[in-house]
Amino acid sequence: MSLIRREVREFIPNGNLKLLFGEADHVVEGAVDREGKGFASVMTTICLERTAGLFREHPDEATTAKLVDLLRDDPRVRARLIAVGRAEFERRGDARARHCRAEMDVHLRFEDSRLLIDGDLVLLLEQPERRKRGAR
Repeated sequence: MSLIRREVREFIPNGNLKLLFGEADHVVEGAVDREGKGFASVMTTICLERTAGLFREHPDEATTAKLVDLLRDDPRVRARLIAVGRAEFERRGDARARHCRAEMDVHLRFEDSRLLIDGDLVLLLEQPERRKRGAR
C-alpha cells in the first residue's frame, strides 16, 4: 500500500477559459415582461479552430467533446453567460440588470470543433442580487 496517493485531475484553468471566451461569438435575444423579469436566450459559440495557436491540443471534435465534459457543470461558464446577458440588458438601457438576481440554465454541446453553449436567463430586475457572506 502506498503512503502517498497520486491524483490526476483534468480541468480548464481560469486563464484558458478566459482565452476561450475571448474568441467566442455571442447572440442574446430577450425582453422584459410586465412583472419586471428579463428573459433571454444567450447563445455562445466558440470555434476551436480559431484558438489553434493558443493551445497544445489539436482543435478537433475529440478535444471539443472533452471540453463539453469538463465544462458541463462548471459554475464559471454559468457566471460568464449571466455576465453576457446582463451586459446586453444594460446596453439596451436597463441599468437594473447589473445588480439584480439572476437564474440561468446552461446546456453545452458540440458540432465538429465548435463548442455550443446555450443559456436560458431570467433576470429578476426588481430583486437585488443576494450577496454571499464575506463577498465585497
